[in-house]
Amino acid sequence: MPCGSANVFARAVGLPGDPLGATRVVLEALRAGRHRTVGLGSASYDGVTERYFTFCGGVGLDAEVVREVERRRDEGARADPSLYVRTAVRHFFSGTDRRRPAVTLEVPGRPAESGLFLAFVSNTSPWTFVGSLPVNPSPKANFSRGLDVFGMRSLGVAPTLAALAQMLVARTRPVQGRNVLNVHDAAELTLRAERPVAFQLDGDYLGEREHIVFRAVPKAVRIVI
Repeated sequence: MPCGSANVFARAVGLPGDPLGATRVVLEALRAGRHRTVGLGSASYDGVTERYFTFCGGVGLDAEVVREVERRRDEGARADPSLYVRTAVRHFFSGTDRRRPAVTLEVPGRPAESGLFLAFVSNTSPWTFVGSLPVNPSPKANFSRGLDVFGMRSLGVAPTLAALAQMLVARTRPVQGRNVLNVHDAAELTLRAERPVAFQLDGDYLGEREHIVFRAVPKAVRIVI
């Protein structure tokens, strides 16, 4: 049931954004016996911890923004889309390290990709929402496939704005650009960092990590819809 500030997973499976409307849809589906099976992602870190996620994970700038938003919420701020936007803009210009990339992406069967400032791992599309506006770095991501990755080799103002503009209008193809990295339908991937970097799953901040293994988990859960 939708109960968060963005409700990305609920929207992705077709539920209305309000709890009453979603309850009505679920009750109708229960009566009719309708359901579907979706895949999840898993992230393993610290050598022992494995955590499932429904729609996205990330290291770098987006996780830093999540960390700051959670701090602001603890201080009483309301978690609406404007808080995320204001925090992201302020942190981009005055908080994150835009000079020293720390992240390397490893996908079995492919050369390692180093020099990344951030990486988004998507299990579905969109990656998130700003109010009613979808943000879509990996439009081909799907619950029935593997994991998609979007990465940035530069956090310069021009390439970042160009990538963001594509995320807001992209519907069928991933973000393109000289400083952009895309991976589609990966069964497993690893993100390594030269120093501890911020890490989030499904919008929950999980601390700073240096080594995270992501795996696609096909047909993981059955949902009533």
